[in-house]
Amino acid sequence: MKKQLNFQEKLLKLTKQEKKKTNKHVFIVLPVIFCLMFVFTWVGSAKTPSQMDKKEDAKLTATFVGDIMMGRNVEKVTNLHGSESVFKNVKPYFNVSDFITGNFENPVTNAKDYQEAEKNIHLQTNQESVETLKKLNFSVLNFANNHAMDYGEDGLKDTLNKFSNEDLELVGAGNNLKDAKQHVSYQDVNGVKIATLGFTDVYTKNFTAKKNRGGVLPLSPKIFIPMIAEASKKADLVLVHVHWGQEYDNEPNDRQKDLAKAIADAGADVIIGAHPHVLEPIEVYNGTVIFYSLGNFVFDQGWSRTRDSALVQYHLMNDGKGRFEVTPLNIREATPTPLGKSDFLKRKAINL
Repeated sequence: MKKQLNFQEKLLKLTKQEKKKTNKHVFIVLPVIFCLMFVFTWVGSAKTPSQMDKKEDAKLTATFVGDIMMGRNVEKVTNLHGSESVFKNVKPYFNVSDFITGNFENPVTNAKDYQEAEKNIHLQTNQESVETLKKLNFSVLNFANNHAMDYGEDGLKDTLNKFSNEDLELVGAGNNLKDAKQHVSYQDVNGVKIATLGFTDVYTKNFTAKKNRGGVLPLSPKIFIPMIAEASKKADLVLVHVHWGQEYDNEPNDRQKDLAKAIADAGADVIIGAHPHVLEPIEVYNGTVIFYSLGNFVFDQGWSRTRDSALVQYHLMNDGKGRFEVTPLNIREATPTPLGKSDFLKRKAINL
């Protein structure tokens, strides 16, 4: 059963009065995304990102992004211009954020003699990527995904060690099942205790953590339900990263929807989906906000749909009210760039 809200400034507090005010849906046509107007604002601002100011009446500003992949062709860009260059157009959003999280899509290792997983695509990146995310003030990254074990336990250990050395939290994976379950982030941000967890429903053989084997946390009810329930008791806000769904499909499948409800019922406040590499709908279920997929964030895929992305900010105001702002992005040369006002309007249609 969904827990009762006992914190006046609980993130994502949705009142019955607000629900009665509107039933408007907003769609961004190309990404095929929708949301409820009383919770969300789509930002196609005339302001440039450099003009952004921190909201003085906000107790907390939390930012959510999609897949971050710093290897492969992305490295061709960062080798020329530096690792921070691919974040240059969204850095102003980070500068006004108190908390930032996303999905980290590749192991951190330079070792060439590690055994590759039995799969077609293997991703990796260098240590500078983690240092860059730390400089940009990322709070926690999810590593429960289908590329975490591309270079086996050795690659996983290298990644865990590098994040630990940079004092940057990583959730969803560990040196064994017990350790992976302990990779839950609890952070006190401006008086709001935030719990962040990560699970994946997409993995290859020998990817999942076991008693005597390192790996990722699978999106198994017997694992995620007690973990989320415990986090719900300890934190004011529970964020759950999930890697799931079908690649390049703009619609969540039935399994995603069923799992989302189970995650919400366990006590999650926000579900942040990844893996499809394209944008998927936003849904509100019993007060839990579900981002089925935020798409790519920093990536090298070139298809038009994989270059559409979104940056989400939640502003928790001092009066206890909250508001989402969803900024549409387009990825150009691995660099996420906010859409200008004219570009935004070309992609936007309102259905009443």
